[in-house]
Amino acid sequence: METAAITGLTQGTASQTAASEQAAQSDALRAGGDFETFLTLLTAQLRNQDPLNPQESTEFVAQLAQFSAVEQQVRSNETLSSILSALGGTGAGALAPWLGREVEAPSALAYSGAPLEMKVDPAPGATGATLVVKTESGLTVARLPVDPTATTLTWSGETGGAAPAEAGTYRFTLERVNGKDAMPPETPRGFSTVVEARTGESGVDLVLENGDVVEAGAVRAIREPDSGA
Repeated sequence: METAAITGLTQGTASQTAASEQAAQSDALRAGGDFETFLTLLTAQLRNQDPLNPQESTEFVAQLAQFSAVEQQVRSNETLSSILSALGGTGAGALAPWLGREVEAPSALAYSGAPLEMKVDPAPGATGATLVVKTESGLTVARLPVDPTATTLTWSGETGGAAPAEAGTYRFTLERVNGKDAMPPETPRGFSTVVEARTGESGVDLVLENGDVVEAGAVRAIREPDSGA
């Protein structure tokens, strides 16, 4: 599939677009400040640690992972800011370019027998992770151990039993732990088709084929539908 150009997509009204851009720029500046502060502290720590009693290697690796996560957050905010800038235009007619596009967002996903690919954010410090799979009615069909450092997850319908999952809509949660401490759960992101776009209280709301409604700001990628699917 080819990733679609996002030029021409809209946030609904000019005032909402300006407010979203200002918020994104503020977040980017805040993340950038955190990045510079973290880099300064890490450099000072390396410069001043006792060579006869250096910092534990495990702690150092964890700090490097945090450094990488902060850097990725800065870049993500810059990307989202450019996306918001591209979402110009006013009026309901400007919502039309969203329709029929596939968007990557945290939502339920339709399983038809082909493996589902999902994305998650990195979680520095995670030592274990479990992908929880539930039906639309809330019935848990699988709890599968996964790599806690992975940012791409694939579910092929396995349930932990002999029979694979039936075709249908499923919801996913990634549960991580740091040692014995539970970390905040995350909803993996997957691609779903937009069937309706409407102006909401905080911008554009997108209604997906599975019935979920997500804000346009939660979208991390956009692509044209697979004509061969």
